[in-house]
Amino acid sequence: MSVRVYTFERDHASEVLGPAACVSSAAAAALTAAINERPIRFEQLTEPGNPHPVMAVLFADPICMQHFDGLIDATLKLSGVRALSMRELDAHEPMGLSRLAGARPANDNGPVDSRVA
Repeated sequence: MSVRVYTFERDHASEVLGPAACVSSAAAAALTAAINERPIRFEQLTEPGNPHPVMAVLFADPICMQHFDGLIDATLKLSGVRALSMRELDAHEPMGLSRLAGARPANDNGPVDSRVA
């Protein structure tokens, strides 16, 4: 399994996303469209109102990642959002997802991993 962590932001060069629209909702819609029913999952790691939402995307295999790579730019452009950054993590590395600078699921006030104090 491969994991990528994306940070998104409003694409100011685009007029697709209205000024009051939520960036995280638009980014989630773009990810969903790029996934296109493949065995790929994503999880939002920041609060929904964050102007720079962080999302982890988990790929079942390299073919899924290739498929996603072929669609994500177009779906982001159509959503009025752009990827500010992308990092690849080793999903098999212990505590790999917990290294995301203390990022927590939106509905959780505790550590990402219960083994983390």
